[in-house]
Amino acid sequence: MHKKNKRDALENTAKCQLQKTQQIAESGLVKDQLITRKNKVLKGNVILRDKIIKDHQKPSTKLLELMEEQQNFLDDLIVEVSGKTVELSASDLKLQQAIAELRKIDPTAADRLAQSISIKKDINKSRVIAKKRL
Repeated sequence: MHKKNKRDALENTAKCQLQKTQQIAESGLVKDQLITRKNKVLKGNVILRDKIIKDHQKPSTKLLELMEEQQNFLDDLIVEVSGKTVELSASDLKLQQAIAELRKIDPTAADRLAQSISIKKDINKSRVIAKKRL
């Protein structure tokens, strides 16, 4: 009976860690999608600003301030996503440790949990355009 209790405790620990890891991954994914949308808006404003400059005119202060705000928002969001990436890595490590402990007692249950892991680990930061300021 002691072995069953230990197995159940290890499985519950692994399931809780899996859920936590998936929540962190989903949060990071949502923020990554927000970065993509905000980056698209900023890119449009950069193109507009460059067109205005090409026409030998000075871009409005309002446009430049808006671009600055958008860039600052993106910078803050990128920092958050980086933090989520670190948090996700730590949580994933704990999850792998919990599954390894469970595998010692019940390899089948550990394999089921290991197969259910479907998280996005790499967040592509290359989509964020470089700051374009005068």
